[in-house]
Amino acid sequence: MSAAGSPGTGVVLSLSGFAMTRFDYDKCNETELYERYRNKGDEVAFETLVKRLTPILMAYIGSMIGIRSPDADDVYQRVWLKAADHKVRWEGGRFRPWIMCIAHNTVVDVIRERKYETSFGDTSELDIASEPLHGLHPHIPAPDIAYAGLDLSEFITGCVMRLPHDLREVFVMRIFDEMSFKDIAGAIGIPLNTALGRMHYAVGRLRSELNAYREQLSH
Repeated sequence: MSAAGSPGTGVVLSLSGFAMTRFDYDKCNETELYERYRNKGDEVAFETLVKRLTPILMAYIGSMIGIRSPDADDVYQRVWLKAADHKVRWEGGRFRPWIMCIAHNTVVDVIRERKYETSFGDTSELDIASEPLHGLHPHIPAPDIAYAGLDLSEFITGCVMRLPHDLREVFVMRIFDEMSFKDIAGAIGIPLNTALGRMHYAVGRLRSELNAYREQLSH
């Protein structure tokens, strides 16, 4: 047998004069990968999906309950276990909004189980809001020293982590996960106008903090 190319990139294998093309997982979108897993039991497709979406899911989970929270890994594992379970209802459509809906519901379940002092229905600040600041970026200090010499990107990240829970969720899904407002609304289970409104308030709060930051630097 002779081979040309590299694994997973459409390599053509020659076997006794017959050409066989290896399936290229890297060219598949998320939905195609999941459909291969559901319909064909393709474990490599699922592993590719996990690898591709892990940064997005961990960023979301970390922004909701704290990346250093002992529950973060538990939520992450639950999300993928549900996605891997063929008993879980899948009606097609786009995969990312579907998996983010599972992530949202799992986070809500954990918050209720662990009795975190927050809810998705209000705009109160998370008591654990300072925890993700250290987990998502090793050089981001706690809020009490947020104005002391941070560069702009670090400061903005800190501001995002101090947003009220419901505003932060929409902001993270929109900016970091690059989801449409329609998909965000569907994942969270809120009206489209509510998703738009939460993004508007989130941006307004971030703008106010940024203006205060710039004013602080000018003195």
